[in-house]
Amino acid sequence: MMNRIKIFILIFSCMIIAGCHQHTAFNPANIELTKIAKIPNNIEFCQIDSVSDGYLISYSRSFAKGGGCGVIKVINSDANINISLYESDSSTISSIDVDGNNIFFIRNDFSEKKLRTLLFSSQDLGRNWTVINTPLGTIRKFLKVDDFLYVEGSIEGTGRFFKSSGTGNFWVEINTLEEGFKSLYLLNKSSSGAHLVCMGSYSFNQGDNRGLLFNTERKTFKSIVNLGDNPIYLKPTSKDTKLHAFLEGGVIMIYSLENDFHLQNKITLPDDLNITNLYIDVESDLMAVSNRNVKNRANEIWISFDKGQHWAPYEHEDSLNLISSSFGALFMIDVDGNIYRGNIKK
Repeated sequence: MMNRIKIFILIFSCMIIAGCHQHTAFNPANIELTKIAKIPNNIEFCQIDSVSDGYLISYSRSFAKGGGCGVIKVINSDANINISLYESDSSTISSIDVDGNNIFFIRNDFSEKKLRTLLFSSQDLGRNWTVINTPLGTIRKFLKVDDFLYVEGSIEGTGRFFKSSGTGNFWVEINTLEEGFKSLYLLNKSSSGAHLVCMGSYSFNQGDNRGLLFNTERKTFKSIVNLGDNPIYLKPTSKDTKLHAFLEGGVIMIYSLENDFHLQNKITLPDDLNITNLYIDVESDLMAVSNRNVKNRANEIWISFDKGQHWAPYEHEDSLNLISSSFGALFMIDVDGNIYRGNIKK
């Protein structure tokens, strides 16, 4: 009899433990959605920045779907007031940087069947646009830090890295080959602007990747973390601007950056998640990721409200995707291009 009781207790305990690792149900009503704007559908990239009286929404459709991009301003008081600041039917845009009335982005298009990239700038919140000439044949990444501009890309297939004053009239090369890097990618800037976050490799096959900090004053690189062969950088949408993340093999490593990188959290994702965006709410334990569901070719959001220990799909009548915002707010977009701001109910 005693043995039967012990067996029953053991089985019951195992059932409890197994249940703890199930996907936790998440109530969609815990997030209140408010529509703020509508943009074209089939958008691959979207970013929201804050301006004095509303939002700046930058969006882009992939070349595979014909291209097309735009920058619009949405007035806070009325979501129906959308002011177009820039629009193209065939180009794409990336690396959006908004600083007061200054807007920068990289425009990509094809000229004579060759990819052409240009750095666009506006100093009056989109009323007028100019092209800033750079030494690069192809611009992959752009960052503005204080009064300086940084571009990374290639010249005839060789990776290069340049710095200029805010006017962009004169560029100085930052020689990464002297540092021993066979490849180097500019990723983001620190919240203080004292460092640029980069990723570099000492091998030609881009293996053995390292997370790097580039000191903008001393112009030196510091290796901070080994990242393996196929890491993906994610800039979390969060009010904690010090956060940076790398994804490799289904594991997200979240770092806090001040003068150095400090590993804050290491999260193992459920199998088969192919994430593209990461949201972290610093006022609660909620996290969200965008997942590209390969089987049905649709985007979906997965939610965790215990700092990434348990995950569940965010169930909503519309297929929703996360949008990056530079000021840490939660935004989502549906397949028709309707954009919603999410308010997490505490």
